[in-house]
Amino acid sequence: MATVQIHQTGAEYLLRTVITGESTRVTTVTVGLFNDSTDELTHTSDYGDITTEPSDGNYVAQSVDLDASSSTTLDVDNWTAVLGQIDFDVDGTTGSVDSYYVTVTDNLSGDEEDTQHLFWTGSLDQTYDLSQIDVFRIDADTAGVKVIPDTD
Repeated sequence: MATVQIHQTGAEYLLRTVITGESTRVTTVTVGLFNDSTDELTHTSDYGDITTEPSDGNYVAQSVDLDASSSTTLDVDNWTAVLGQIDFDVDGTTGSVDSYYVTVTDNLSGDEEDTQHLFWTGSLDQTYDLSQIDVFRIDADTAGVKVIPDTD
């Protein structure tokens, strides 16, 4: 897996779901592409801080069903959750991307209604010029998150 950052809203979602039960476990997440070299997201960034997600051509963010065995692999021994293969139709799309995002839609941080929030973001293996690609693929076992426990 590439460099991954769990965002403050993603950590809040986990805590509200697991610890307090205030949030209901989502069964789908949204995965999209952006250019973090431009956006320079931080731990406190949220979905609204992404300004470079493609907005032309056939590109649309993809919904991933977390309950489908082909969509998510959970390895509790290694503290990882990894998404399966994700394909984006980027025919006619311009711009470049170097990262992906994963969002959950929930009422976090005092939201009045369910809102799209960053769960985690990750870097791609390089920067891609989407105008040169018809289908962009994030391979299985590439987009995921690993929690590194303190083993002391």
